Amino acid sequence: MEEWQQRTVAEKELLDEKLAKLNKFIETDPLYQGLPVVQADLMSDQAMAMSEYSRILGLRISYFK
Repeated sequence: MEEWQQRTVAEKELLDEKLAKLNKFIETDPLYQGLPVVQADLMSDQAMAMSEYSRILGLRISYFK
């Protein structure tokens, strides 16, 4: 695997770890429930954007030889 491909795989792995932590916070942490609505909505939007970014990285990786 090329070096740039390895970096892409590592980027997706790190992104997925961060996304898992964010999703866990959103789903289980009482602090999330106490956030102002705007902040909670922005965190949810961030999670959706991270998920889409991860999906795209996964597609790119699937084309690596």
